[in-house]
Amino acid sequence: MTGYIVASLLELGVLATNQVITNARSCLRLVVRNLGNTYTTALLAYTFSLAGETSTRAQLLTALNNVAISEGNKLHWSQTSSGDTLAVEISSYVLLAVLSVQPLTTTDLSYANRIVNWLVAQQNPYGGFSSTQDTVVALHALSLFAAKVFSLEGSSTVTLQSSMAGEVVNFICLTSTSMLVPVIVTFSRTLGVEVKVARDCRVRGADLMLNITVT
Repeated sequence: MTGYIVASLLELGVLATNQVITNARSCLRLVVRNLGNTYTTALLAYTFSLAGETSTRAQLLTALNNVAISEGNKLHWSQTSSGDTLAVEISSYVLLAVLSVQPLTTTDLSYANRIVNWLVAQQNPYGGFSSTQDTVVALHALSLFAAKVFSLEGSSTVTLQSSMAGEVVNFICLTSTSMLVPVIVTFSRTLGVEVKVARDCRVRGADLMLNITVT
C-alpha cells in the first residue's frame, strides 16, 4: 500500500523531498533487499524511479531483468513461469519504471519497445486487457511510451513492389499523423510482394506497422 501511495503522490507532483515521501521511502528501502515478489519489485522500481533514487532503482531493475521472460522481440514478467493474470500489470510497472528517468537512451527505448510489443499483443478487441486495474496501468504505461517517442519531424516512405511484374508503388507516412493514408494498390501480376521502408524520422524505439489485405 505504501508503494501505491508514494507513487501516486509523486505522479501528482509532490516533491521527493517532502517529509511524508522521505519517511515512506525509508520504510520501503528496508524491504528492497528481501523482495521475493515480482509484482512488488516492479511497483517499487517505478516508485523509486519517480523519486529519482537511482541506486535503488538500478537494484530493482537488475532483479527484474534476471526474471524477465523473453520471447523474440517481446519481453514481459509474471508471478509464475506459466503466466498469470498479473503479468500485464507487472510488465506495465516495469515499463513505467524504465521510462520515468531523464534522459532516456536508445538502449532504454529499445528495451521499453520490447515490453510494448508484448503488452499490445495482450489487448482485447476493445483495446482493454483482462481487468479494469491492469487496463488502467497498461494504458498509462503505453501512453507514456507514446509521448516519449512521438515527434513531429521526419517521415517514412513505404515501397511496395511486385516481384514478378516489376510494378512499384510508393507512399509516405508522416509523423504528424503517425499513420498511412489507406490506399488501394493494384498489380497486374502479384505473385510476391516486397515491402521496404526508408525513414528519416527521428522517432526512437518505434516500429512501423503495415497491414496488407489481399483481395
